[in-house]
Amino acid sequence: MSSAPLDPKANFALIYACGRLVHQVADAQLKNKGGVVELWKRMLASLNSEGSVGHKYINADMYFTALKQAGVRESDVNDLRKFVFQMQTDPMKSISALFDSSEMRFRLKPDPADNQKLKFVP
Repeated sequence: MSSAPLDPKANFALIYACGRLVHQVADAQLKNKGGVVELWKRMLASLNSEGSVGHKYINADMYFTALKQAGVRESDVNDLRKFVFQMQTDPMKSISALFDSSEMRFRLKPDPADNQKLKFVP
């Protein structure tokens, strides 16, 4: 989500916010398909399947595969993957596009107290 590489130790709040945003978008995309509960069921099933030998933790590939299996359009899954793994030159525009694709009714605006932060507005 960042326009610069992230150091997980130095940027935990930003990484957490990115993950929360991705999960909110996923939940909206799955609203008529069981929501994130269905997503987590699929990821846990994948983790416990015979094909996941050596995996102790859920990883990003399992997350995106579970989204596809749960019925999220492949183009939307690819957009989420790009958002997570590619540098964003305009994060506000990228987030707004994710909201639009998932029919989320939020917009972003700069926080008047700190122009480095964004606020969700209905």
